[in-house]
Amino acid sequence: MMAGRLIGLQELRARIMARLWLLAYELEERREAAAQNQRNLTCAGYCLLLALCGTFGRR
Repeated sequence: MMAGRLIGLQELRARIMARLWLLAYELEERREAAAQNQRNLTCAGYCLLLALCGTFGRR
């Protein structure tokens, strides 16, 4: 019985570790996506600023 319980605990530990690894991977993916979104918004902001400066600079 003790051996069966030990195997059950090892399986539980392995499942928890696998889930934690998956959550860490998903968190890193979301962090990278957020950073890319921030870069895109910054680029769009600069493009808008340049367009506005070009529009008002011609007058």
